[in-house]
Amino acid sequence: MADRREMHKTLKRQLRRSGIDATNPDSETLEKLLDMVNKSMHQADETRYTLERSMDLSSKEMRTLYDDLQETSAKLLESEQSKLESVIGSLEQGVCAVSLSGEILFANAAAERLFGFKPSRGRDIIKRITIYDNRGERLNASKITQRAFSGETLNDHAAILTKPNRRSINIAVSLTPLKESDGQATGVVLAIQDLTEHKQNLKDLAEALRNANAAVDAKSAFLATMSHEIRTPLNGVIGMIELLLTTKLNSQQTEYVEIAKRSGDSLLSVINDILDFSKIEAGQIELEAIDFSPRQIVEDAARTLSSKALKTSTHISTDIEDSVPPICSGDMGRIRQVLLNLVGNAVKFTKNGAVKISVSAHPHPTDPHRPSLHFSVSDTGIGIPEDRIEYLFRPFAQVDASTTRKYGGTGLGLAISSELVSMMGGSISVESFEGQGTIFTFIVPVTTTLLRRSDDPDPVENSTLRDVKRPEVPLHLLVAEDSKTNQIVIKSLLETLGHTCKIVEDGEEVIDALEGNNSFDAVLMDCMMPNLDGYDATRAIRSRTTSWSTIPIVALTANALSDDKQKCLEAGMTGYLAKPITRDALLDELRRVPVGQGL
Repeated sequence: MADRREMHKTLKRQLRRSGIDATNPDSETLEKLLDMVNKSMHQADETRYTLERSMDLSSKEMRTLYDDLQETSAKLLESEQSKLESVIGSLEQGVCAVSLSGEILFANAAAERLFGFKPSRGRDIIKRITIYDNRGERLNASKITQRAFSGETLNDHAAILTKPNRRSINIAVSLTPLKESDGQATGVVLAIQDLTEHKQNLKDLAEALRNANAAVDAKSAFLATMSHEIRTPLNGVIGMIELLLTTKLNSQQTEYVEIAKRSGDSLLSVINDILDFSKIEAGQIELEAIDFSPRQIVEDAARTLSSKALKTSTHISTDIEDSVPPICSGDMGRIRQVLLNLVGNAVKFTKNGAVKISVSAHPHPTDPHRPSLHFSVSDTGIGIPEDRIEYLFRPFAQVDASTTRKYGGTGLGLAISSELVSMMGGSISVESFEGQGTIFTFIVPVTTTLLRRSDDPDPVENSTLRDVKRPEVPLHLLVAEDSKTNQIVIKSLLETLGHTCKIVEDGEEVIDALEGNNSFDAVLMDCMMPNLDGYDATRAIRSRTTSWSTIPIVALTANALSDDKQKCLEAGMTGYLAKPITRDALLDELRRVPVGQGL
């Protein structure tokens, strides 16, 4: 029974389920056992048959499925390839694949157009491409290709493609390795961009830029010429009117002459506005930084417009806070221009009321050590309707059409002021209530200047800030002016101030006069003259080694578009008077001439 102990566990389990005693078998038991084994064998046969049929069916299904998968994959691959070819074919950029032997494997339509032949004819296409580096030096094309074959990608090289008809075009070429699944390079893919249109566009843009610059220059030259041509006769008109006012006139004549002078001043204001706006449009405004007194600017604005305010029974007051530095550095001329414009408007639109000019200082928002000046001009005038405030700073804008007829003006003053404030890094705003008044506020950043001792000289060059104390003494002046009318004006103005002069008509006569006379205290030099203009004449004088080469030279100019003052200083002039020349401006400039300068 040793073998029975070794009976398989599964068989034991089956015998127990069948009720057979495996330890004491008998014939009946054996019969049951044989019957059970027989049934098991039949069941095994059925199972084996079923498995064989299942395996046979599975093999067929798997073969069918495999065939279906192959067909589907082929269709998908063909579809994706078709899509890829469609996408590549639609590119404006030329794309082609080149084998290691130089044969074109594939080329889209753009590449065919660039090459000038079909791919079947395309061998050694790379030899038709001359490649350059970023410095414009020619590279070895075969070495570049070998680098691509070895696996390196080369992007956007400038190159020239030579077509079969020997016509060359500018291209940009990129080379990418063409690899198999194992990573082995079998060729190179070329992406080629035709730069012909790009080059032409650059050429057209450069030409357009040259034309635009030429147009700007032509506009600037035209405006400068118009400025000179308008201001020259206007100098005669306003100058003669001022001279006429110094003569004995009856009350009616005085009234007529004053009306003529106001009209001339209005015309000059319109011309200045148009020219300033043109300068801003042309980008010809350059800011300067000089020392100035904010208090003096405010007081000058009030004093300048006080007589105009009196005619409308309007009182002008000023308020300078203690926080305002005594001396600041900034573009004093532009700040003064904006302030005068705002105060002038306030006076113009206020009758029987008040105008107040205020200035305070506050820390700059981004730089606490740099102050900003806050100028405010308030009035009790007609005010501005709320729906028209947004139009105030637009060029040529008026509150309504009747404003132009009743009050005059070009509508440029506020637009110019807004642009100037913006250029200085500041801002301008307005509050108004119709029928009650208006408050204009503009803020400009400045830099502070250390306080000077009372006995230190004032570095401010502008005449409005310099209190010249030298006594009035007669000067003998050389005047260069080619306009007969302006000769009369300047001569008469000088004589009313107690000075004498000699008149010449061009720069050559100036030099001749200086060489023959050593008694002139200064030269009043017109800038635009025939033969030799004022700039060249000044440079010629400064280049001499004679005793009169350092004589003071004051520019007389009717130009107002370009940075004429700077041009005059660069030529060697020491003073500047813009036409129309007023008696006060001439007096102020002559006070700068040193006493006893006669050579």
